[in-house]
Amino acid sequence: MRFPTIAQITRHPAFETAVWKLRPNQSGLLPVGATRGGPYNISWEIHGNGPIKVVGGLGVTRADWQRQTYHFGHVRGDRYSVLLVDNRGVGASDKPFHLAGYTTSGLARDLLDVADHVGWTAPRSLHVGGGSLGGMIAQEVARQAPARIARLALWSTMPRFERTGSWVEDLGRVWGMAAPKSLETDVREVARECFPEAWLAASPEDDDIVEATTTTTSSSSPSAGGPGHQGRLPSSSPQMPRFGTNYERWAAGEIAKHRASHVTRTGQWMQVLAAARHSLGAEQLRHLGDEVGRERVLVLHGDADGMMPVDLGRILMAELRPARWMVVEGMGHAPILERTAWFNGVLEEWFTDEERPSQ
Repeated sequence: MRFPTIAQITRHPAFETAVWKLRPNQSGLLPVGATRGGPYNISWEIHGNGPIKVVGGLGVTRADWQRQTYHFGHVRGDRYSVLLVDNRGVGASDKPFHLAGYTTSGLARDLLDVADHVGWTAPRSLHVGGGSLGGMIAQEVARQAPARIARLALWSTMPRFERTGSWVEDLGRVWGMAAPKSLETDVREVARECFPEAWLAASPEDDDIVEATTTTTSSSSPSAGGPGHQGRLPSSSPQMPRFGTNYERWAAGEIAKHRASHVTRTGQWMQVLAAARHSLGAEQLRHLGDEVGRERVLVLHGDADGMMPVDLGRILMAELRPARWMVVEGMGHAPILERTAWFNGVLEEWFTDEERPSQ
C-alpha cells in the first residue's frame, strides 16, 4: 500500500483523537530499583474499581493499551481494576541510560514493586497479560511471584531468541529494530512488521470501542463502573472525525507518543536490549508452569507475525505446555489493535472462566 506521510496524518482532523484521555481512579509515580541502578520513578495508573485485578500492557506505553483499558477499566470498571505501568525507558516513567538496568527480570521487579505499593499482594489475585516484550516481562513476573498469579496470558512473544531463518536474516531483523532512522521510516517499517497489509489498508471497524473526540478531557473522560458509566466515550457518529485506514489511525498514535516524548531513541534501544537479553530455557519454563499451574496459562500467536515469527511462539507453547494455546491464522503481531473486540473477548473469557482453579 502507499503510506501517507507524517505531515498528512498530523493534518488529518482525526489526529487529536489518536490518544484517548482516560481518567484513572488512581495514579502516581513510585521510586523503584534503588539497589538496581536507581532509584527510577515508575509512572502507574489504576482504572476501574472492580474485584478482578488485571495487570496489562507491560511492554508498551499506557496509550498502546487504551482499547483494553477502556473495555476492562471503564465499560466494565465495576468488575475489573486495571493496573498499568510505563516501563522505565518509556511513557511518563524515567528514561535513564543504564545498560545493566534493562532486563526483563528487572522490569518485572519494577512492576511487582508497584503492585506491592498499591496493595495487590494477595495469593492468586493477579491476572497478568503481556505481548511481545510485555510477554517476556510477564514470564518473569510469573517466575518471581508464581503464587500471586491467578491467570497468565502471553501473546506474540517468545521464551528466548532462536534463529528462525538464516543468520543474515535474523541479524537483519535485530538491526532493523535498533538501527537509527527517521520517524517516517521507523513508523512504516514497524507497521509492515506488525500488521498484515490488508488490515493496514482497511477502514477502521466500528465496534463498542470508539475513538475519543477532542472534547474528551479529564473532566468528561470515563469514570469506572456505575449505571450508564457516566462520562463514557461517545458512540461513533457522522460528526466524529475518523481516519480512512487502520494504518493512519495506528501511525497517529505512534506520532503522538513521540511528540510527547513518551518514546525516545534511548528508550527504544533500552527496550530492544531488554528483549535481546531475555532467555528462558526449557527447564525454566517447565518450572514456571509447575509453580504457576499450567491450567492458569494461555499462549497465543499469529501465524502472520512479522515482528516475532510464529516459530518462536511454538517453542514457548511446546516447552511451557499451557492449558490453552492458539495459533491464529492470518493474525499479525498486535491483536490488541488488529482484532480488538475478539482479543478483549478472549482475555475476558480467560480471566473470568467459571472453571478457574480454586485458590
